[in-house]
Amino acid sequence: MANLRDFGYRVVCIEVTNRCNMACSFCPLPIRDSPLQDIPKDGVFRILESIAAIDGIDWVAFHQYGEPLLYPGIWDCIDRCKDLGLRTQLVTNGLLLTERNVALLLEHQPDILRISVQTLNPAHHAATRGVDVEFDVYIQRVAACLGRLLDTEHRIAEVRTDVAVNDERHYGVRGKLHLIAQAVGAAERGDPTIYDTTPKASRPHLIRFLNLIQEHSRSFRVSLDHLDECIDRYYSNAGLSEGWWTAYVLKGNNKIAYKQFINGRRILSNHPVERSSCDTDIVGILADGTVTCCCLDYKGFTGLGNIFSDDLLSILQRNKSIIDGLHGGGQLHFEACKKCHGTPTKAGAAIKSAANFFRYRW
Repeated sequence: MANLRDFGYRVVCIEVTNRCNMACSFCPLPIRDSPLQDIPKDGVFRILESIAAIDGIDWVAFHQYGEPLLYPGIWDCIDRCKDLGLRTQLVTNGLLLTERNVALLLEHQPDILRISVQTLNPAHHAATRGVDVEFDVYIQRVAACLGRLLDTEHRIAEVRTDVAVNDERHYGVRGKLHLIAQAVGAAERGDPTIYDTTPKASRPHLIRFLNLIQEHSRSFRVSLDHLDECIDRYYSNAGLSEGWWTAYVLKGNNKIAYKQFINGRRILSNHPVERSSCDTDIVGILADGTVTCCCLDYKGFTGLGNIFSDDLLSILQRNKSIIDGLHGGGQLHFEACKKCHGTPTKAGAAIKSAANFFRYRW
C-alpha cells in the first residue's frame, strides 16, 4: 500500500472552508483575494475515502487558514474519519466555543484539539486578532471549554491551547550576539505582530487565564510553582517539542503551550533564494480543491493538482521530483517557496543563497 511518508508528509490538512471570523495578525486572510467557499460535505467525504487507502497518515486536520467551526458539517466529517480509521485534529481560534459547540465537541471528540489563543493580553487582543470582539467574552469561552474538558471523561487524546511568544534567543547576552549576527546577514528577527512577548512578560496574563479556568472547573487548581517551573524550563530551552514549549500542564495531555507563530502575510514580500530545503510534513488541500506542498500556502502558489479531478496519491506521484527537491534540499521549484525561504532584504537573500548553494551543491 502507498505510504504518505514516501513523499515526506504525515499530515493532511483539508480546508473545508476558507471563511474565518477573525483576521489574525500573522494570517494572510486580510490580503487574500480568493473567493470565500466551502467544500460540499459529500466532496469532503470523497476526499476522506480516497486518502483512507494511503498508509502513513498521522492525522487529518480540517483547516488551512479557515475556521472549521464555521463549517456546518464539521462534526459529520470527524465522524466519517472515525469510520474510515483516520485520526483527526481540530484547530480553532476559540471564538465559537459556545456551550452548544463544546457539547458537540464532547459528543464527536476529535483525537486532537488545538485552541489558538495567540495573546492573553487584553490590550493587544483587538490588534492581534483583527476583530472587535470583547476580550473578556472571548477568553471566558475558551476557559469554560477547558474547564469542562478537565471535569469530563472523554477520549480526546491531546488538548493544546497555544499562546504566542517570540524566540527567546533575542534576549540576554547570547541573544544580543544572535541579533548582531542576524543584522549582518540581514535576516528576519521574529514576528513584530506578537508584540515581543516573553513568558516572563506574559506571566500575569497567564495567571489570570488559569484563574478563569479554575472558576469553570470543579477539579482544577492553579499552581504557581508549576507555572514558574515551566517558565524556567523555557528559559533553559528544555522541553522544546516541534516549535512549542509547555507553558502549563492543566491535566495529563491537556496543556497550555508557548508557540512561535509564523507570519504568513509576509512570505511573498521576501526576496527569493534559489536553493533551500523545507521540513514541512503537511500536505494541504484548499477549499477550491488545489493540493499544495505546504500548510502556509493560502492561494495555491504551490499547487500540484486538484483533488476534484485526480486522487491525492496520483498527484503526489506525478510531482515527486518537485517534492523531493523541496524536502531534500536543492533547487526550489515554486517562486513562493523561494520567497518563503528568502529574507526581507536583497543582501540577506544573497548571503543565504550563497550558503545554500554550497550546502546543496556537493
